[in-house]
Amino acid sequence: MADDFEGREIVKVRPNTKDYPVGMSFSICSSETANDGAIPFGTTMSSAVVKAYGPTGADVTAILVTIPATVQGNTVKCGVSWHEKIVPGLHTLTAVLTFASGHIYEFDLKRVLVEAH
Repeated sequence: MADDFEGREIVKVRPNTKDYPVGMSFSICSSETANDGAIPFGTTMSSAVVKAYGPTGADVTAILVTIPATVQGNTVKCGVSWHEKIVPGLHTLTAVLTFASGHIYEFDLKRVLVEAH
C-alpha cells in the first residue's frame, strides 16, 4: 500500500461544501532498518492533528478543518468545509502525528483547492 500524502490528489472545496471527509493513509516500515514506510517499525499512531495553510502560508485551520483529526489504524481522517473568509486557491493540509513510542513527526499532506464558485 502506498502512502497517500504526497500531494498526488487534490480535494476541491466549493461553496456549500460542508464537512467533506478527507483521509490520509500511512504505511508501517517493514523492519527496523527498512525505510519503506511513514510509521516507524514497532510503533503505531496514537494521535494526529491536521492543520491547514492558505496560498500565502497563513494558518487557516480554524475555518477550513471543521472536523478534527481522528486516527483509525494507519489512517488519519478529518473534514474540511468551505467558508466565505477563505481565500480561493491551493491550500495545504499537514498532519502532526504522535506515535505510541512518543515520537512526533509532521507530514505535508493533501492539497485542497478552494474555489470561489
